[in-house]
Amino acid sequence: MADLQVPPAVGSSGQRLDTVIINAGSTIFRQTVVIGDPLTSGNLGKVDTAGNQLMVSASSGIVQVQTTGPLLVVSASSGLVQVLTTGTYLVTGTMSLSSGTVTLSSNPTVISASSGNVGTFPSTGKLYSIFTFNASSSNSLINLTTAAATLYGWNIGNTATSAALAVRAYNSTSATAGSTSNLQNLIPLPGGSAGAGNNMLLEQGVSYSGGITIIIAQNFNATSTGTNHSAGDVAGTIYYI
Repeated sequence: MADLQVPPAVGSSGQRLDTVIINAGSTIFRQTVVIGDPLTSGNLGKVDTAGNQLMVSASSGIVQVQTTGPLLVVSASSGLVQVLTTGTYLVTGTMSLSSGTVTLSSNPTVISASSGNVGTFPSTGKLYSIFTFNASSSNSLINLTTAAATLYGWNIGNTATSAALAVRAYNSTSATAGSTSNLQNLIPLPGGSAGAGNNMLLEQGVSYSGGITIIIAQNFNATSTGTNHSAGDVAGTIYYI
C-alpha cells in the first residue's frame, strides 16, 4: 500500500480527501476523509508521527477501532465501544460499568494493573444465612429452611466421649432417621472428650431444591437409627444462601 501525504489545511475546518474505487464488477466504493490540523490535545482523531497512537473520542453512537499498535485509548460517554486488537493495549484511568455484562473471550485472559483493585467484590445482596444449633440427646431433626437453598459450609463440633456421630443433611423439609431418601450430604463427626469436629466451606455450594433439614444421628452409617450422645454434645453453625 502506497503512502499518501496531504498537507494540513489552513484553519481548523480540515481538508476533504475524496476517493473513488471501481472494482472488476463495476461496483463503486467511495470514501471521504476529512484531514485536519496536526495532532493537538483539542484536535483528536489523528495518528501521531510515530504511527503508534490512535485516539478516538465520541459523545454518542458507535466507535469501532482496529489496531495492531501498542497503545489504544477509546473514550465514549454513551453508545457502544467495540475494540478488536491483535497487539498489546493499555487503558489508563477509571473504567466504570453501571450495568450490563462484560465478556472476556481470549484464552487465557490476562489483566494487569499497576495500582488499584482488580477482581470481584462481595455481593451485598447475596450473603450467607447462618443457622447455629445445639443438639438434644435424641436424633435431633432440625429444619433450616423450607425454601430452595444452596449449602455453602459448616462448622460442627462433637464432645461426646468416644462417640463418632454424623450430621445428615436432606434435600427436603422433613426427614426420617435411618432413611436415605433425599439424603444429600453426610457429615462425619469424630468424637472425643476434648472435642473434635468437621469444618468445611464449599466454593461452589450444593443445591437443595426442596429445603434443608438435618439430623444428628449415631455413627457414620447413613441407615443407622440409634443415638449415643447427650444434650449439648453436638453444636455448630451451618452456612447457606
